[in-house]
Amino acid sequence: MLFEPDQALAQIVWFFQKQRTTNGVESLGISRLDELAYSYLTATNQPATYLQLHIASLSQIASKFWLPFLKPQPDPDLIGKMQTELENALTMSENFVHLHGQPNNIESGTWWLAKTGNPEVLPLYDRAEIELVRFLNSYPGGTFREIHSFVCERLPGLLTPHLSFVRACLESYATPKIENKEYWVIRPADTTANRRRDVRAILETLVLLGKQLGFQIQQQQETILWLDRSEQPLYTFFVLASSIISRFVFQTYSTPPIDYVLVFPGSRSNLLAYKLQNDVRLVRAIQSNWHFLKFRHLRAIAERTQLTPELWQNLLDQDPPVWQEPAQMAFF
Repeated sequence: MLFEPDQALAQIVWFFQKQRTTNGVESLGISRLDELAYSYLTATNQPATYLQLHIASLSQIASKFWLPFLKPQPDPDLIGKMQTELENALTMSENFVHLHGQPNNIESGTWWLAKTGNPEVLPLYDRAEIELVRFLNSYPGGTFREIHSFVCERLPGLLTPHLSFVRACLESYATPKIENKEYWVIRPADTTANRRRDVRAILETLVLLGKQLGFQIQQQQETILWLDRSEQPLYTFFVLASSIISRFVFQTYSTPPIDYVLVFPGSRSNLLAYKLQNDVRLVRAIQSNWHFLKFRHLRAIAERTQLTPELWQNLLDQDPPVWQEPAQMAFF
């Protein structure tokens, strides 16, 4: 089953099973629906709306053949009973938390696991971004439909990302061909070789700028630390070519510096803003001492004369990521 909330669309595949299970929906209770909702959130590793959890639970019930045999007079209250059980599972279980929602409105906000998900598994949006970039680096280009189909094949069924996310992701990494606006190709700046070159240059800029401002420097691969004279960390910079910030902001750091800075290409700004709009965990994670710094803004700061640590701090947050609605694309 596929659910596309952007278009209020669901796609369902029917198939037969020769031998049906003896477990019927009548045996379902709060604990079983608790397990179904838990498994969906674990699989996506990101918060979901009530509607997504409702559809995911019904889909799993149907796929396990727990629905009753066809009867001349099926129970008209069957779906309502399952909905009530799911609502009870979410509100009465200790396994879930209601994020950014109204207390008496189960359909508001999103739902997440009370205990943090698996840190080794990337959230669904990040996995979708990786798959889309894999297509752009593996093929000379494609239409939106071809690219969307590629991502759906690798993240099928209820793991399929929203169309709006795929649009935002595509606009971040690709551009339409001049002779055919429906055919998308990777931007020259976003090829693997060019982005690696950019990351190396940004790391060099951070090292030179830190020394210019009087900090001591430590570098660990694509992470730069600026330390004071007593070797206490004041800034930690994470340089990335993507918008996959979850691997940084969801980590627990034993000796936190004063500021964490995510340094990324400006073309990821809209995609990053989309993720922040749709995952309240990211917003909560970055509320304390986290900053966003675009490559171009860092270069502009580095070109300033008479730069001081105080001026650096004032300039740091002057070019944040801002969400802009992506253009509508022809799907068929």
